[in-house]
Amino acid sequence: MSGAGWWVECQALSIAFANGIDRHRDDEVLALFTEDAVLDRWGSALTGHAALRKWLDGRPTELITRHVCTNFEARQLASDRAEGLTLFTFYRAARRDATGPLPMNGPAMVGEYLDQFRRTPDGWRIARREICILFQDAGLESS
Repeated sequence: MSGAGWWVECQALSIAFANGIDRHRDDEVLALFTEDAVLDRWGSALTGHAALRKWLDGRPTELITRHVCTNFEARQLASDRAEGLTLFTFYRAARRDATGPLPMNGPAMVGEYLDQFRRTPDGWRIARREICILFQDAGLESS
């Protein structure tokens, strides 16, 4: 891919991860990663599609989450490799039967995704994603 197309594809991967996680579109999330990808969540690494699938299947469905992503930056390291950074603000609330907005006291956390992207025959994919928490609500455990 010539020009800035690689940058657009990598940014789209980062945003698609957040949107897919929030909407429990697990198959779409899994397809964003290379087969041998590593997802490092606060020092606990998951390696490969089988481990990622197990984590996705175990995520609670009783929570509504939203990841607001911003400040994406990336640099191409080679024709088939790039690295990137995305800042995110994370909101969550318990699902309820009532209609209307959910209660919110502020973001649960602010963090960053540190990514390594790899171009594959199917396009750019996430080869490694490290999730780093920068700020966290005092009452929230990392989950």
